[in-house]
Amino acid sequence: RSSVPPSDPMGQASSSDAALGSPSAHQEAPSPLLLLIRHGETVGNSSGRLQLPSEQLSERGVLQATLLGQALKVAVDRGDFRVTSVIASDYERAQQTLAGILDALDPTQMEIWPEPLLQERNFGHLRGQLYTDVVVEHGDLFAEDFAPLGGESWPEFRARVDLAWTLLVDAAANLKAEPGLPEPALVVVTHGLVLKVLAETYLFPGQTHANFKNTSVTAVRLVNAGGSDGVQVVVEKFNDISHVTDGALDDPLLRSRGGAKL
Repeated sequence: RSSVPPSDPMGQASSSDAALGSPSAHQEAPSPLLLLIRHGETVGNSSGRLQLPSEQLSERGVLQATLLGQALKVAVDRGDFRVTSVIASDYERAQQTLAGILDALDPTQMEIWPEPLLQERNFGHLRGQLYTDVVVEHGDLFAEDFAPLGGESWPEFRARVDLAWTLLVDAAANLKAEPGLPEPALVVVTHGLVLKVLAETYLFPGQTHANFKNTSVTAVRLVNAGGSDGVQVVVEKFNDISHVTDGALDDPLLRSRGGAKL
C-alpha cells in the first residue's frame, strides 16, 4: 500500500477536485471516499482518565457531535457526496457520536453497523484510572514495551487495527456509484489511538501523529481499492475540526449551518 500526502493536509478539497466522471448504474466507486472520524469529547478525555467502554460523551462532546452531523448534512445537501455506509466502534462514546450524525442525515439510506475491531486500545485493569496515577505506578503507558494486565500490547493492538483497515478497504471497494447522484462515502467513527495507528501505518507511513481531535474528520480517497495491485491512499483532509470552529462556514467540504460554536 502506498500513500500520497496532500500538499496541505489541513487544506481544502473542493467537490470539483473529486470529480471522477459519470459511472454506469451501480458501478463500484472508482476511488471511494472514507471519512475517518474520532468520537466527541468525554469527561474521561477532559479529566485525563483511561476510559471504560461505557464512557459517555460530555455536554461538550454532544455539541461537537451535533455540529459534525450538521456539517455532514450541509456537504450532502450541497452534493459533495452521499453517505451510504457507516461503520462505528461499538463503544458508547462512538455510538453517541454516530447518533449525532444520524440525527442530521437520513439513516434509511445507509447501511450501518457496529464494529468491535474499531474499539480503542484495551488498557485492561487500568481503565477507569487517571493517566497521572498510572504513570506513577507503571511508567509510560504508551511505551512500545508496555503491556497492560488484561489489555493489549502495542503489537496486539496494531494487529487488530490492521484487520480493521482491511475491513474498511473492503467495505469502501463495495460502495456503489450511481449516475446522476453524488459519489458514495463511507463514514467511520472510531477512537484516537486507532486513528493514530491508521495514520502512521497507511496514511503517512513513517510519520508520527500524536493526537486526533474530538470529532475531527480525516477524508481519505482510496485509489484502486478493489484492484490486485494494492490500494493507493490519497489524504484530502486531515484531523480537521472546522465544523466546531469559527472558520467552519468558510470550509468548502464541511461546514455547519450556524448556531453554537465551541
